[in-house]
Amino acid sequence: MIIGENNQPPREVSGLTKEQRRDIHNYLHGMVYGWCESRGTQPFAAHNLVGGVNWNWEGTPLQCVYDKQTTDGKTAYKVAAQEVGRLLKKVIMEDKIRGFACTKGELNENLYTWDGKYPPKPWA
Repeated sequence: MIIGENNQPPREVSGLTKEQRRDIHNYLHGMVYGWCESRGTQPFAAHNLVGGVNWNWEGTPLQCVYDKQTTDGKTAYKVAAQEVGRLLKKVIMEDKIRGFACTKGELNENLYTWDGKYPPKPWA
C-alpha cells in the first residue's frame, strides 16, 4: 500500500493476458520484498529492480512487455520500461502487508521507500 501522497493508481498497461499479469505481479512482488530484506528502507525505483545490470528481461515474465512493442529497439525498451514502472506501482499499491511512501525522483520516476514495519507474526 502507498502511504501518503502520490497514491493515485497508474495508467493501465494494455496488451497483456491475465496469466502474464499474474506472473509479472508475482515476479515484481518478489523483487520488492527482496529489496526490502536486503536494503531495508533505502528508496528504490523500477530501474533499480529491473534496469541497469538487470536490463535483459529474456527468460523473465517481463519479456512479454517488451515483445508487445512495435517500434525500434531503443524506443521499445523505453516504452516497456515505463509500462513496467506502472505495473510496479500497481504491485506496491495492492500490497496489503507492507507500506511504502512514494515520491518523485530526479528523472520524474516514482521512488518507493518501505516504512520498515514488518507484519505481525501469526504465531506470536
